[in-house]
Amino acid sequence: MLRLVESKNISELSCYVALSHTWGPSSGILTATQKTLDERKLRIPLTSLPANFREAAVVAQAFGVQYLWIDSLCIIQDSESDWALESANMHRIYAHSYLTIAATRASSSTDGFLQHRRAKERAALRFVIDPITQTVGEFYASIRDGHWLEADHEKYVEDSCWNQRGWTLQERILSKRVLHFTDHMLYYECRCLDWMEDNRPAYAAVTRTPWLGSGPAGFHEDYHRESPTTSLYDSWYMLVERYSARSLTKVEDKLPALSGVAHEMAKLSGDQYLAGLWRSDLASSLLWNPNGRASVPAKSYRCPSWSWAQIDGQVSISREPGRSSCFSVLQAVVTPETTDDMGRARSGHLTLRGKIANVTSIRSQGGSENSDNFSHNMYAHDTVIAQGRLDTWTESIEREGLSAMLIMTEPGKRDWKLAVMTGLLLQSDESATPCFRRIGTFIITNGQAPRSGRFDLFDHTAEQEVCLI
Repeated sequence: MLRLVESKNISELSCYVALSHTWGPSSGILTATQKTLDERKLRIPLTSLPANFREAAVVAQAFGVQYLWIDSLCIIQDSESDWALESANMHRIYAHSYLTIAATRASSSTDGFLQHRRAKERAALRFVIDPITQTVGEFYASIRDGHWLEADHEKYVEDSCWNQRGWTLQERILSKRVLHFTDHMLYYECRCLDWMEDNRPAYAAVTRTPWLGSGPAGFHEDYHRESPTTSLYDSWYMLVERYSARSLTKVEDKLPALSGVAHEMAKLSGDQYLAGLWRSDLASSLLWNPNGRASVPAKSYRCPSWSWAQIDGQVSISREPGRSSCFSVLQAVVTPETTDDMGRARSGHLTLRGKIANVTSIRSQGGSENSDNFSHNMYAHDTVIAQGRLDTWTESIEREGLSAMLIMTEPGKRDWKLAVMTGLLLQSDESATPCFRRIGTFIITNGQAPRSGRFDLFDHTAEQEVCLI
């Protein structure tokens, strides 16, 4: 008999497996609700399970494992308190599982993943084993998509529908072992290497998140011993870039779907988590940028304006050595909406002390819609003072209450003329005066093109307190 795992009993179990899958249409998913919970605990007929669940049970039994964790059945779906509690436990659930079964080939819970796989193109080769007896042997050579070992893995795992979903990222990287069921073959991942069913040499995928490490000491044991904290932030920013490109059925899950990884990161760094950012590295993490012009703001509140999680669309955060912070943090507060302090946010603000300059208008430079470069000019009256990039693309902004706040300077390595200044574009909030909302970023490069901005913009500006909401 196979049993479902209750998350509160995870620590008591010696062995269980977890399922990572794409839900698909909600009508096809089997769930536990407050009304059906007692019945689900008592008995769930195997025939009533959608294909993914039924086949996960088959795989678990094949491994001789009695317990199985499936999100829709082990979390009470119509209980906000239970959902908040269990979503905050994701890092424990997947990190402690003996194995995570990834239904990588399935695009919904009803698809299944144990069907016959697509026939491989192959050629039969005959050869003579013994020339005296004329004994003949035969073997098959599969025809691949490419010569690189990673080619198949990229196509069937990285580009799969399963790997484009928001929740599956943390389920994958938190697990010690993942077994992928694809259209082509089985792929097995651990925190060190990837293996393929056809016995090709194992290799380390470039998409691996190394800071979790392979041993009990995590990242600090295996990577970047010379500067573990810096490397932790670098790894976080790479992870955010990958995560922000993924899709979520419920956009309000933007922060909860990364909460498990955030909990692990907090344990390793000892830092304060601020709705997707980290207090000790605010100078870098505040300067995130959307990729291209496709980003759109959240329709309802889910985090402060200074967090990358407040927009839908891929973002990037670059952390350049040699940059110097130009502000101080007086207060940093994020109030969670639930018991998970790294999940949904009810409110948040930063109180910073730094230099601010007035901006009268922000106007588009034109150019490609997919351009990731700074696409706008910032003006003080008729003078270009900086180049900027808006979080939500618009042709121009001309109104009172626009400002630029200096966040970092980066002196040129060989020539001061190559120095760079970067910061935030702000707009005063009429409902919370004198607070500001982030609307973009700016850059000023000294000694470059005439329209690159004024490097003396903040020279005679006194520091002041700024509240960002």
